[in-house]
Amino acid sequence: MKTELQERADVLAANLQRSIDACFEVLRSIGQLYGSAEWVGRQDFGRFVQPVLLRHSSIQALEWLPRLQECDRPLFEKTLRAEGYTNFQVTERTDGQLTRAAMRPEYFPVAYVEPLTGNELALGFDLFSDAIRRTALERARDTGAIAISGRVELVQETQRQFGFLVILPIYRGAPGETIAERRDRLQGFVLGVFRVADVVRASLSGLNLDNINFFLCDQSDQPDKAFLATYEAQSRRVLASPAEERGFQEHHSFWQEKLSAQDNSICSRSFTIADRHWSLLLLPTSAYVDREELYKQSRSLADAATAEAEKLKQVLLNLQQTQARWFLEKRLIAVGVGLVFLVLGSVNLVAHRSMTRLTSSTNGMERTYSTLASLAKILAIATDAKTQLENVELPNSETAPAIEQIDAESMGTIAFEVASLRQAIAPDAAQQSRLDLLEPLLSQRLTSLQQTVPQPQNNGGDRQLQQQIQQVIREMEQVERSRLQQWETQAAESVRSIFLINIGGILLSAALLVWVYYLLHRQINERQQVEVALFEANSQLEMEVQERSAELAQTKEISDLKQRLFSMVSHEFRTPLSTILLSTQLLSGSSEDWAEEKKRKNLSRIQSAAKTLAQLLNDILTLNRAEAGKLEFRPELLNLEPFCQQIVEEMQLSTGRTQIEFTQYGYPTPVKLDSKLLHSILTNLLSNAAKYSPPDSTVLLSLIYNPGSVVFQVKDYGIGIPPEDQQRIYETFYRSKNVGDIAGTGLGLAVVKTCVDLHGGLVSVTSAIATGTTFTVTLPQ
Repeated sequence: MKTELQERADVLAANLQRSIDACFEVLRSIGQLYGSAEWVGRQDFGRFVQPVLLRHSSIQALEWLPRLQECDRPLFEKTLRAEGYTNFQVTERTDGQLTRAAMRPEYFPVAYVEPLTGNELALGFDLFSDAIRRTALERARDTGAIAISGRVELVQETQRQFGFLVILPIYRGAPGETIAERRDRLQGFVLGVFRVADVVRASLSGLNLDNINFFLCDQSDQPDKAFLATYEAQSRRVLASPAEERGFQEHHSFWQEKLSAQDNSICSRSFTIADRHWSLLLLPTSAYVDREELYKQSRSLADAATAEAEKLKQVLLNLQQTQARWFLEKRLIAVGVGLVFLVLGSVNLVAHRSMTRLTSSTNGMERTYSTLASLAKILAIATDAKTQLENVELPNSETAPAIEQIDAESMGTIAFEVASLRQAIAPDAAQQSRLDLLEPLLSQRLTSLQQTVPQPQNNGGDRQLQQQIQQVIREMEQVERSRLQQWETQAAESVRSIFLINIGGILLSAALLVWVYYLLHRQINERQQVEVALFEANSQLEMEVQERSAELAQTKEISDLKQRLFSMVSHEFRTPLSTILLSTQLLSGSSEDWAEEKKRKNLSRIQSAAKTLAQLLNDILTLNRAEAGKLEFRPELLNLEPFCQQIVEEMQLSTGRTQIEFTQYGYPTPVKLDSKLLHSILTNLLSNAAKYSPPDSTVLLSLIYNPGSVVFQVKDYGIGIPPEDQQRIYETFYRSKNVGDIAGTGLGLAVVKTCVDLHGGLVSVTSAIATGTTFTVTLPQ
């Protein structure tokens, strides 16, 4: 997108270029006048240029500078005095004053000047006496093309201000191929004199430069002589004098630094005027506001910023909500993990306590079982001892030892069991008291057993003692059995509590772990969603940046194409129109005295210019229709040999001294092609071949019949195409870097490529610098 300042710079540069280009056409018209007439007198010169001066107010004067040898100087001065210029002499400027020119081998004095009024001092001035003017004259003489001088102070000016000269060399006959030939054939120069300020003022017509100052510079000159003019927006004046140059020199380096830094507050444009490079430097004042750029940029940026802000706002809002939830969930996850450890610790603690109780219950049960076993054994021993004594059937002499043995065994067993029983029931005082009661009963019982076998009369007392022992043992067993039942109940409760605690701990831990996993999984998903959203937003921004860059590149390309089109139209249309205008003026003004041959020559010139215009318009329309998809392909059967011969005859008339030779190879057969498109292909290729070839050279057109295709080859021995340009020569308006001052539009090869593509064919090129070029077009039959 160009800013308003840049657009104004483009328009101003184009206006300046068009204004000076118009002078080029005027000079070429005058050159054609000298080329078509054996002698151009002062009246002829004045009658021809006066209408031109009325149309181009920016031209200060038009002048004729003949080539004057030293030996011819006296006669030349005498002749001019005889024409009424009584004080005429060849002059030069010395210390700011016009004096008689010193002796030199040759002079180039101003012989004709129109208008004379206001330019009297220029009459007779030898431009070869001034270094700047002489350099421009020599450059025009040696190149054979229009040249522009550096800035000069015009001799006809009473006040110091800058001007410049546009110079066209005039030769006797053709200019010649070499510098030596051009110097030898030089006849003189046609000069256009300009005040820089007048040219700039003419370019400002219709252009709004409120609050914009600018400088016009000649980049081809030395930096201290580059200044040409300046425009002051406040006073709306164009100034082109040494006084304004000082301000330019003081700030020039500062402005160059700003341009190098790509500061948008200033704008620069460079353009080519003939063989020199000029530049514009636009400097907006503090009051300047680029309204269009400000509005466009503000609107575009506002829309883009609003859309992106909404997207980013939503993304950031989601991110903010997610982060807040993440913060809470982080705490919840920490709490959940802590609860898992707490639950596991609690389960382990409770299980440990339950296991301790279970162990205690088991130990108590073992002690109880041991106590019961001891009581049962004591009871059994007390009962069995009597039975054993009663069953002894030994002689009396052996009875006593047997009873003693039984008694000793019973006493030892009972004593051991009583000791074990006392240790087992040690914590229980009630059981200890019963055992204390039981122990003497057992002793008494054993004492009675130490006697002889009891008699029947003693059975009553022994039975009573036995019943007491059984009663005590029964009471102790009852207590132990009750205690055993308690231990069993406690053990069962411990086992059940351990099971429930383990199951509960497992379930609670699993639930907490599932909850933590859910939170972590949701966080990961939300993070991924946020990352995807941010990535999409970033990708969208990058895409928009690429689109804006592409738009800028496309806009620049369109601007360049537009500028090339304007430049092409300015040059290529004006030249044939000027030729037609000149020829018609000559025919209308002097045709009565002309011979038929001279009239036919001018009419031929008009026809040639008209054909050039028609071809140019046809090329533009062909490309336009092709781009719009409206260029139709209408094949028909053609006999190519007469078709090509007719084109060669047509082109031969317009190519001058260049010879076109036609050759055919293969067996000729009718071919189905589009005649209009084929005509455009061949005429453009032959025209380019002749244009970029030296005079009197030969261009070859070959027609080759192949099975399934037909080939056209156009070969020249001209300037060639540089290798780096061969890939771009089919682009619209593109021209090779080595074409120099050769006129052209850059459309011909683009038309050729378009027409060949519509045929479904191929076009190729082989070329070498200063050797020649061959274009090969292959079209299917």
